[in-house]
Amino acid sequence: MKPTSLAGVVVVLAALAAGCRVGPDHHTPAPLGTNAMPARFDGATNGVAWLPARTGPASVAPDWWRGFRDPELDRLVRLATNANPSVVLAAARVAEARAQAGIAGAAAFPSVNLSGSHTRLRGSENAFNPGPAAGVGRTYSIDSIPLEATWEADLWGRVRRIRELANANVAAVESDERSARLAVVAEVAADVATHRELTAELRVLSESTNAFARSMDLARQRRRGGIGTDLEVSQAEAQYEGTAARIPAARLRRARVEHALAALCGVAPNGFAIADTAPGADAGAIPAIPELLPSELLERRPDIAAAEKRVEAANAGIGVAKAAFYPRFHISAMAGVQSLHGSDLFTAPSRMWSLGPGVDFPVFTGGRLRGQLAAARAEHEASVAIYRQAVLDALRETEDGLSARRELDQQWLSQNAALAAARKARDIAGNRYKAGIVSYLEVLTAETVALERELDAVRLEGDRRLASVALARALGGGWQPRP
Repeated sequence: MKPTSLAGVVVVLAALAAGCRVGPDHHTPAPLGTNAMPARFDGATNGVAWLPARTGPASVAPDWWRGFRDPELDRLVRLATNANPSVVLAAARVAEARAQAGIAGAAAFPSVNLSGSHTRLRGSENAFNPGPAAGVGRTYSIDSIPLEATWEADLWGRVRRIRELANANVAAVESDERSARLAVVAEVAADVATHRELTAELRVLSESTNAFARSMDLARQRRRGGIGTDLEVSQAEAQYEGTAARIPAARLRRARVEHALAALCGVAPNGFAIADTAPGADAGAIPAIPELLPSELLERRPDIAAAEKRVEAANAGIGVAKAAFYPRFHISAMAGVQSLHGSDLFTAPSRMWSLGPGVDFPVFTGGRLRGQLAAARAEHEASVAIYRQAVLDALRETEDGLSARRELDQQWLSQNAALAAARKARDIAGNRYKAGIVSYLEVLTAETVALERELDAVRLEGDRRLASVALARALGGGWQPRP
């Protein structure tokens, strides 16, 4: 083929490659299929219009946990996001996916290889040889240095679909990394909230144990003075010992939370400690939820973004499978030198070259190509189902979080009233007992009720913090709109 005609072939193939791509183009599927998205959150006052999930560094609200205003939480989050094995693994997967995308992108460019060889040969005496006389073997050497290049004309978009698939996988894995970070941060925030709750519970138990010890001493003094009874002493001792026995169990639960936090932060649990709340600090504050929750908050969920990108990757896989039915055109070129004698290897007569197009056409594959296409379509359907499940999970978790915050906040009002009443009843009973008006049973009952209300208040405070963390995680990282 003449160089001019070959150049024309290259131009035609390149033009065709730029304009044709088999397979369906990607469109974000309807989040709930034939079912409509809800018009609003039940737990919020705003209307909701669903928008496709977006990826990128700003997907998750930065520093959303700072709304809890706990310096120790800030420290632990920094430690966990730098050293947690799950986060490190997710970052490594991102680097791997980007490298794979680079490999896929290389297919769009010519492949050029330079090689060299020195071969010593002896021809058979019994083989056909047009040069020497029959029956004579010849021994000789061949030195070759070829430079070979091959380029596939992407007429049907196979290579572009492969690159599209690889890039979508990169975006999905990047969202997976953000999802891993969000999960770790949320778990740290939840464990810190639990640790604060158990610390407060231990404080209540310790203070109550001290108070019950004083009551026990008073009962003993009254018994020695002849105005008390053995029953009152036994009741006071049972109350004191029973409350003291609850302290080790609370310390054990707190120790287990500390061990879990150590693992999240990527450090050994021995020697790991969590700082107490600094004097005057507002650690453990519960952020208020705004009346209006912007609908785009759900877009920040990295699991939704990852699922949507995997739908895109599966869609590109259909294009790759369809392109396999079409012929593959390529152009190969070779230039170099070859000689029987190394001394004249780099002289003009030793040069050689070849240039020409080629085509590979699948004639019979035994159903392999049809099977690959059917598998690609099934994978796409599966990825759409996973995407829709992620949307459903987001809606369910958001509604759960809003309901929990709403009901727990309402419970908090009643709990505060109950606690105030229990404290007042305890004080009245104590004064009446000291005045000799009532028996110790009334004091015991009032103190027991007050203790349980104190513990209920502490646990409810912890539940409210945990509900806030769960809602922040459900919304992809807090409820503040992205800048």
